Amino acid sequence: MVSTLVFLSRPLWSSRRSNQDGVALITVLLVTGLITIMAVAMLNRQQIDIRRTGNIIAADQALALARGGESWAIRLLIRDKEKSSTDNLAEEWAQGLPPIPVEGGMVSGVIVDLQGRFNINNLLAADSGLQAKSRGQFQRLLRICQIEPESLDGVVDWLDDDGDAGWAEDWAYANLDTPYRTANQPMLSPSELRQIQGMSTKGFHCLEPLICTLPAGTPLNINTAPAEILASLAEDFPLVQAQNIVSGRPLEGYAQIADFLAVPELAGTGLTQDGLTLSSDFFLAQSRATMGRGKSTLFSILQRHTDGITVLRRTMGTY
Repeated sequence: MVSTLVFLSRPLWSSRRSNQDGVALITVLLVTGLITIMAVAMLNRQQIDIRRTGNIIAADQALALARGGESWAIRLLIRDKEKSSTDNLAEEWAQGLPPIPVEGGMVSGVIVDLQGRFNINNLLAADSGLQAKSRGQFQRLLRICQIEPESLDGVVDWLDDDGDAGWAEDWAYANLDTPYRTANQPMLSPSELRQIQGMSTKGFHCLEPLICTLPAGTPLNINTAPAEILASLAEDFPLVQAQNIVSGRPLEGYAQIADFLAVPELAGTGLTQDGLTLSSDFFLAQSRATMGRGKSTLFSILQRHTDGITVLRRTMGTY
């Protein structure tokens, strides 16, 4: 009886306190866990922000470095104009800028004579003679790239602003899954050809290095034109003969257009000097730069004048 009384006389608050201590411990562990999770999340977010900021800074530095490549091209073309009245592939500007290491990165560049390519906008030249000649040349260029010659009509409809029902005006694109309208103005980039109805990816990749989009009426520089462009100048002029002309072209180009027209391979083609030139005013400067993780490819369309150079357009990633 005595022992029973002693057992019953134990204080009840001791068990309650034990339970409260257990709850408090669990609460502390939960709070500590939440704080740890929040701290880890904040550190991860901070690392992401630091990395993102670093990438943005590196990209801006790479772009600035690419702009330096553009400045190199401008200075080179101005110096070339002072030294020579013609342009050919043996000149300094045509040799390119090899990869040059700079602190934290690298820069390189090339200059392309755009007047050695076929100007798409000549298809709507104000000079009717040049317009007709250009349309015939473009049809032959389409055949060289194994593209249906009728695609010429689609390109003309894309350029003209008459809106008349033609081969591929607005109506031809309005019913596509992703509808769009024709530009009805001169092309700004060769990539617009991808939008022309019937233009395949393979056909565009063949045409891309052979065409440009300059103000209508620009002549072709025969000193820098590739074989495909020369072969498109006349009807029934085999590509192999044009390749022979290019391989036999003087290292410093032709001094006179008459020298080019006197080449034996051109006999009987009826080719005249209309629309041909030995010098160029329009160039494409392509600059590639890396700075840390940042990479930049800058395309600059340059127009050379007697008193300097104008940057007509800059694009990133593609011309």
